[in-house]
Formats: sequence, structure tokens, C-alpha cells
Amino acid sequence: MMLADLAPADVAGMFGGGLKKLTDHTVDTVPDLTGMLARIRQAGYAVSRGESTEGISAVAVPLRDVTGRTVAGLAVVAPTERLPDAGLSVLIDQLQQAAEAFSKALGNRGMD
Repeated sequence: MMLADLAPADVAGMFGGGLKKLTDHTVDTVPDLTGMLARIRQAGYAVSRGESTEGISAVAVPLRDVTGRTVAGLAVVAPTERLPDAGLSVLIDQLQQAAEAFSKALGNRGMD
């Protein structure tokens, strides 16, 4: 979630040497990562299905400051079987509502 606001060139600069593959689901090339980050920016949330740790899933949304910059993320992390696809839309909506309240407390007046 935190990387999604960065320009692709900045991401490439950070990971020019490649990414470490942690599981079979880990994105491990810069082009794949920048594509994934573009999709996260478009959707406004990130979903991880065993990308960092096998069997663990997460959903995250951005918290934005007064300038609209992402300064933190709000996430739910759980065993994959406890975050079924069928319930993700409700969870994402709840996270986005909470993130909007936190962002307003940080001075943000409108979620992107």
C-alpha cells in the first residue's frame, strides 16, 4: 500500500537489483511490481494472498495526510481461510470508512 503512491521510476530505483521471492506468490520483478502498484492505486486498496508468508492474507487501505500523501496504512491480516473472497468487499468498505475518519483526523479533507 505504501509503495503505491511512488512514481514507477522511484520504485525501479528502490528495487533495481530485483526483489526477493518469499513465496510462490511473491511478485519478484520490477515490471510486475509496478503493474501491481498501478492496480492498487486504481482500486484504492491492496490485497495480499500469501505473497509475504504462505497461508497469510491481508487487505490494506491508505491513510492520507493534509497534502493527500499516504503516510500510513490500515490493514487486516489473517490466515487466508479467514479472509475469503466472498467477504472482502464488505471488509474493504469498512476499512475505507475507518481510513477516511483517520485521514480526516490527519487533516485530509477528501480521499483520492
